[in-house]
Amino acid sequence: LPCERSVNRLLELTKDDTLKNEAALAAVNLARTMLRTNRQAGQELAKKILDMNVSDEINRQASTVSSGSI
Repeated sequence: LPCERSVNRLLELTKDDTLKNEAALAAVNLARTMLRTNRQAGQELAKKILDMNVSDEINRQASTVSSGSI
């Protein structure tokens, strides 16, 4: 199950340029999963990734999740 520790670790990994894309994508996927159990937290995580502006594809996915769509 998603937990705060997982979220924090993924956000920490996005600060590493060599892991940024993979960590951001993992965070978006986690946020998507979180929509089922904690919608607000999932949307907030997706918005954080969207604010990082990692790539067009990751931004598109994060935008979909942050709007509450799966």
